Amino acid sequence: MNLEKRKYTEEELEAINMSREMAGLPPIAQENENITVQNKEVKNEMKAVEAITTEETVEEIKERKNEAERNRLKQQGGLRPNQLFSYTLINWDRKTQEVICKYPTTKKASKYSKMELDPGTGKGVFLFADVVNDFYNDELLPKFEIEDFPSSEIAELAAFLSEVVRNPFFK
Repeated sequence: MNLEKRKYTEEELEAINMSREMAGLPPIAQENENITVQNKEVKNEMKAVEAITTEETVEEIKERKNEAERNRLKQQGGLRPNQLFSYTLINWDRKTQEVICKYPTTKKASKYSKMELDPGTGKGVFLFADVVNDFYNDELLPKFEIEDFPSSEIAELAAFLSEVVRNPFFK
């Protein structure tokens, strides 16, 4: 009886090859085995493509983490002096990175919410870059390197820090 010419299901082929292996004989191979392997590879590739398309973008991850931190701070009743909190930014490598911040004492907090008047328009101007520099100089941003982030991310951090200083209870 020629076992290799006959077509078997995967289960039959597996059972025959297990029996042959126990008897010390080489396994039989069929042409449809290669097709099955190729189909499995295609199915795995399709799953990988689906995983990529359903993955969160870096911006979505950042937004989700920042919203979770904001909700955590609201639930605990706001920020207190010298309390640590975090804010997630996207670095130059397009990866999320948490920035640890320390809430200032009440005396220092007043200097972070200053506004200046624009002499040309007479409107109030808030200098966001000064907020980050003041936090950095007062050592309220430990382990923070401003060069690791694009200016758009630094501006976003400054906006968040100024909001936190003006509204530590997130109301």
